[in-house]
Amino acid sequence: MKPRSVQVAKEARQLAWPWAMVMLPGLLFLASPWASTFLAVQIRGALWRRMDWELILVEAGAFLGTALLAALTLGAEFQYRTLALRLAQPVERHELWRQKFLVTIAAVAPPAMIYVLVFDMRFGRPFAVMAAVWIVVITASAIPATLLARSTLGALALMCFPQGAVQAGWALSEKYGPFPQAFWWAVAVVVVAYVAAMIWLGRRMLVRFQAVEGMQAGEAFVPGAHLVPEFVAAWFRCRPTQPLANLVRRELRLLRTLWMLSLLSVVAWIFVVAFRLMPLGPGRQSWRAEVVFGLTVIFSFLIAVLAGVLSLGEDKSWGTHSWHMTLPVSISVQWLVKLGTAAFTSVMCAFALPMSVLLVGGWLRGSPWLYVHHELLWTWPLEVALSTFTAFWCACAVKGAVRATLWLAPVVIGVLFAGEAGAWLADFIGSHGGLVEGAVAKLDPITLNRVFAYIWSSLTPAGLLALALVPLFALGLMQSRRLFRAEGDDTKLHVVRCATPLLALNLAGAFAGSLFMAFSIEAVRQEDAILRETHVAIEILHSANTRPAAAPQQLTVNDLARVAPLSDQTRRWLGDASIIAVPEPFAANTNTALGCGWWCYWQFLPGAPGRTAVPYSAVIRMAGGGHNCSMRFTPVGDARYGTLGAMCD
Repeated sequence: MKPRSVQVAKEARQLAWPWAMVMLPGLLFLASPWASTFLAVQIRGALWRRMDWELILVEAGAFLGTALLAALTLGAEFQYRTLALRLAQPVERHELWRQKFLVTIAAVAPPAMIYVLVFDMRFGRPFAVMAAVWIVVITASAIPATLLARSTLGALALMCFPQGAVQAGWALSEKYGPFPQAFWWAVAVVVVAYVAAMIWLGRRMLVRFQAVEGMQAGEAFVPGAHLVPEFVAAWFRCRPTQPLANLVRRELRLLRTLWMLSLLSVVAWIFVVAFRLMPLGPGRQSWRAEVVFGLTVIFSFLIAVLAGVLSLGEDKSWGTHSWHMTLPVSISVQWLVKLGTAAFTSVMCAFALPMSVLLVGGWLRGSPWLYVHHELLWTWPLEVALSTFTAFWCACAVKGAVRATLWLAPVVIGVLFAGEAGAWLADFIGSHGGLVEGAVAKLDPITLNRVFAYIWSSLTPAGLLALALVPLFALGLMQSRRLFRAEGDDTKLHVVRCATPLLALNLAGAFAGSLFMAFSIEAVRQEDAILRETHVAIEILHSANTRPAAAPQQLTVNDLARVAPLSDQTRRWLGDASIIAVPEPFAANTNTALGCGWWCYWQFLPGAPGRTAVPYSAVIRMAGGGHNCSMRFTPVGDARYGTLGAMCD
C-alpha cells in the first residue's frame, strides 16, 4: 500500500465513528417516521410546547454534524498532536492540503445528501437548497477555521458565524421579502466568491503554517487575545496565594470558545426578537421563521454542550489532566470546580443572556412576558444544566472533547430507550396474566385507591420531574466523580459499561412508575365496578320499599345478591357488612352533601334498569372493625340518570 493510501486509510478510520454518529439521525428520520416521533415526544413541552422539535433535531444533525465532520479532518491532527510530524514528512504541503480537502469532501458528502433529501421531503425545496448552500460553505471554510482555532470544537464555533449570516438573511427575507430574482443571483455570486476565497485561504494558511508544539501550545493560543483589555487579562493571571481562584481562572480560560459563541448567540436572539420570529408570539409563524428560530435554539444547545466537554476534554487531550491530579488540591475540589464552572458558564451564556434579550424585547413591545412563559424560568435553566452535566459525564468517561461530544447523543438516546423499555415491560406485565388485576383485588381496591389518590394529590409536576431526574442525576454525579480520577479507557466498550448503570436505573424507574400507574388505573376500575354493582342493588331494593318514605332499610350482601348480580369481588369486599339505606331529598351537590373533598368517588350513572331513579343515601358498615363507606345517589334530568358519590374512611 502506498504511503498516501496509508494516510487516507488512517484518516478514514478516525472519521468512521463520527461519520456514523452524524449519519444515523438522518437515516432514522428518513427511513422511520416512528423514530422522529419518538424523539420528539421525549422532549416535547420541555422548553417550548409550540416548538417543532423534529425540525430542530434535523437541523442540529445537518448543520452541527456536518460542520463537526468537516473540522475533524484537520482537527484530529491538533487533537493527537501529529500535525508537526505530518508537516515534517517529505510531502509537498500543496499535496497535503489537497489530500485533506478531498477527505473532507468525501466525509461530508454522504450525510449532506441524506440531510438535503430529508429537508426536501419534510420541509420543502427552499429549505433543502439553504441546507445544501450551508454545507458547501462550511466545507470550504473548515480548513482555515481549524488552523485559526487549532482545535476541532474551536473551528466548529468559528464556522457558526456563516450560519449567523444565513439566519440574518432569512430573517430579512421573512420581514421584507420576497426579494426579486436579481437579488438572489447576487447572493449566489457572493456565496460562490466566499467559497472560493475560503478554499484559497485554507490552502495558503496550510502552506505557510508553522507548527508550535508543546504541552501547553494549544492552551496558550487564544484567537483575538490582543483585543482583550489589559485589566481583564490581568485578572486571568495566576496568583501564588490563590490556588482555588487560580483553578477557576483556568477553567474560564479553557472555556474561551464559549465567549465568542455567546456573542453570536445573543445577536441571533436579537434578530429573532427584532423580526418577530418567536413561535410563542401572536399569530402563526411561517416555515422560514421556524427555521431561523430552530437555528437560534441550536446555538444555545451548542453552548451548553461545549461548556460541559471543553475544559476536561481539552485537559485530557493535552495530557495535563494527570498532572493536575498531583496538585496539592484534593481531587474532589478539582472535580467540583470544573463541574461548577461549567454549569455556571452554561446557565449564564445559554440561558441568562437569551432570556435577557427576550425580556427586553417583550418590554419594548409592552409586556416583559410577551415571549416568555413563567414555566420557562425554571425549565430552561434546568435543561441547560442537565445538558451540560450530561456532556461533562461523557467527558469524564472518554478522552477528548470531540469524542465526548460524539458520545452525547448515543448516551441520551440510550437512556430514553431504556425508559421506554421499562414502560413497555410494565405494560406487558399489566396486560398479561392478570397479575395487576389479581394483586389489586387481593389488596382491596377501595383502600388501595385511597392510598393512590393521596399520593397523586401530593405530587406536583415538579415533584414528578424530580422523581424521574434526581436518581439519574445522583448516580451520574457519583460516576463522574469516580471517572474523573482516571484517564479512562478510550474504547466504546468502556463507555457502554459506564452507561449501563444509568440505563438500568432508568429502566427500573420507568418500570416502577408505569407499574404504579397500572395499579392506580386498575384500582379505579375495580372500585368503579364494586360501587356500581352495589349502587344498582341498593337502588332496586330502595325503589321496591313499601314502607314509609322516611323509614331506613337494613340490608346485607345476600339481600343485594337476590335482586342484582354481584361479582365475586363485590361479594368479597362487602363480606358480612351491614348496609343501612334511607331515602333522601334532592341534593344539588352530592359531593358537598357527603362532606368530602375531590378524592371522593364521583360518577354520573344510570339508575336501576327499567326503573325510575330515586334518591337515597346509604352507610356500609364493615364487620370486624373495617372501614365504613357512605354513598349518596341523586337523580338528575328525567330521573333515569343521577350522580353517585361515595367516601370511605
